[in-house]
Amino acid sequence: MGDVNGDGRMDLLEKDGWHEQPASLDGDPIWVHHPYRFAGPGGAQMFAYDVNGDGLKDIVTGKRFWSHGRLGDPDRNDEAVLYWFELTRGPEGVDYVPHQIDTNSGVGTQIVAGDVNGDSRPDVIVGNKKGVFVHLQVARPATAAEAEAARPKPLPWPKKATAVAAVAADGRRLNFDFETGDLTDWTAEGAAFAGAVVKGDAVAARRQDMRSGHAGEHWVGGYEKAGDAPTGTLTSTPFILTQPYLRVVDEAVDGWGHVNFDDVLFYDAPPPEAREVRP
Repeated sequence: MGDVNGDGRMDLLEKDGWHEQPASLDGDPIWVHHPYRFAGPGGAQMFAYDVNGDGLKDIVTGKRFWSHGRLGDPDRNDEAVLYWFELTRGPEGVDYVPHQIDTNSGVGTQIVAGDVNGDSRPDVIVGNKKGVFVHLQVARPATAAEAEAARPKPLPWPKKATAVAAVAADGRRLNFDFETGDLTDWTAEGAAFAGAVVKGDAVAARRQDMRSGHAGEHWVGGYEKAGDAPTGTLTSTPFILTQPYLRVVDEAVDGWGHVNFDDVLFYDAPPPEAREVRP
């Protein structure tokens, strides 16, 4: 927890980014998620500490060696890196600049930062399956130009994406946000999407640890009406784009074998919340 963007409100950080606290918590609003990949699959312990003394809380984290054991994460044997991520604020927003500390210790369930040897410089201690490591920060002489050249720089901010709703050939906006409350402009085959348009946060209504994250009032919830077992397809009416159809397929029948989606938009650049989806 910490005030990431300097608005005076506590935000929540996790391995895939940070969640911005709304101006008001009345009505249990959604916290906006700002993606940032602090760690890979499985996550890792994180420690918030002002490493560079600028008054902002930075993040110390890294790769957990042999994460979840012999048959654990796919990258369990990868290089056990340790980083501190410098919190920076600018007109465009918030960014974290990575600084590598080590490549053969990583993090585990225990990590702490502080001045270990009394030289007024922050050090890092970690404990994990590799052992216990004390990383002492050591200063060495350098010119201002050398120091600046060695310092990692923030990447340029990406172009801000503009969202465009899908329209038909006659210019009519299509029901890709499902705010009609039904499957207008869509053709459902099979039982997976029959009556699948739901209203409100049906997920939170049946379990307190999750939210649907839908936009507006209505969305397609593949589980909410018939569970995981039904299969089928949902195909849109043609729309103006290089590819004329959007097809949603549910072929899974086991647990979590359903599809949820809502508010289909098209962008002229990758949107900031975009994440790569791999099969």
